[in-house]
Amino acid sequence: MKLSVKWLSGLTLVALVAVAIVSMSHSASAAADGKVYVTNNASKLTTEASPPTGRKTATTVYGTYASHVTSGTSARDIVTDSNVFIVTVVDTDENATTAITSNETGGAGFVSGTASTNVVNVVGTGFNLPGERVNLILADEAANPVVGTLSDIKILKHGTSTVVSNISVIAIAYAGNGTNPPIITIQLDFGAAPATNLNVRYPSSATDAVTASIKSVVDPAGTVVTLTETG
Repeated sequence: MKLSVKWLSGLTLVALVAVAIVSMSHSASAAADGKVYVTNNASKLTTEASPPTGRKTATTVYGTYASHVTSGTSARDIVTDSNVFIVTVVDTDENATTAITSNETGGAGFVSGTASTNVVNVVGTGFNLPGERVNLILADEAANPVVGTLSDIKILKHGTSTVVSNISVIAIAYAGNGTNPPIITIQLDFGAAPATNLNVRYPSSATDAVTASIKSVVDPAGTVVTLTETG
């Protein structure tokens, strides 16, 4: 008989004894105080309250396990990947940030009104009229991706901590990945562009790693896995 994780809830209690059970509250825990979620790779049922597209929330996630007997009437077939689980840990205090200042590749700041390799016109051509926009490529800080929200990114007068009041950050065009540089879109909201060059200050974070212990009724000792931050 092929056990499908999509209809395990309809099986009798006797049948449920033959499946591995993984639940957030009893069989998965994080090394810190993070929240741990599990997703069955076949059914896409997950313990996440707000799951990403393609997954569906379930109070408890079940999984089947392959039969020790591989042939004959007592052998059991299973749905592909129904014995595979995705472990997700959300642990905000593991995501400490550092303030990064991008000064353009030459260290002199971005010249907002002059198109260059790292200043690309988006709307308009001179960044000297309200509503005009440019992309700033933070090439000097390629190793430091942007984290956080738009409000966390500040446009400063070069060499100071003074925020430029008439320029707003309207988009993180690309957050960066630690190798390729971040790209942000800025807009001149009113008045004229400042005569001074610009710096960009934003929060960044290293790629962290946490550990999680995973157990089930068929493996009470469990195992410890290391998870690498993805966002």
